[in-house]
Amino acid sequence: MIEGVCPVRESAAEQRPAVVGIGIGIGASRGVTVGEVLALVDSALAEARLERRQIALLATVERRAGEPGLRAAARELGVPLVAHRAEALAAVVVPNPSPSALATVGTASVAEAAALLSAAGGPLLVPKRKSARVTVAVSRLPSHPGAAT
Repeated sequence: MIEGVCPVRESAAEQRPAVVGIGIGIGASRGVTVGEVLALVDSALAEARLERRQIALLATVERRAGEPGLRAAARELGVPLVAHRAEALAAVVVPNPSPSALATVGTASVAEAAALLSAAGGPLLVPKRKSARVTVAVSRLPSHPGAAT
């Protein structure tokens, strides 16, 4: 459950997705910049016809939670950066596992697994998308009490 996330009601004429909140799972190389993180987040959102204001959280592996680029992205978006243990991420079944992520951080998925784990198994809206130093995946978060559906 995510506290304090209130969806904005849209009219049917605007034809925007009815998503209460979304989570962005992020895998990143050391030294990733906030610009590269936000550019890929924006690209994934555009693909799913979603907006930044629908983001409720960013999630990553503990080992990368201190990365300045990830922390700055969370600050710019006004959302928390959630850190998951590699062991917890490794237990999540994902559609696109990565041998390089397994070798680097101890889990075959960071972005998709973090998005799914944060969403309590909720669906991936956008499977992982990659740039040179960052990977993102988008999930729909479960509703919370008082949320409009």
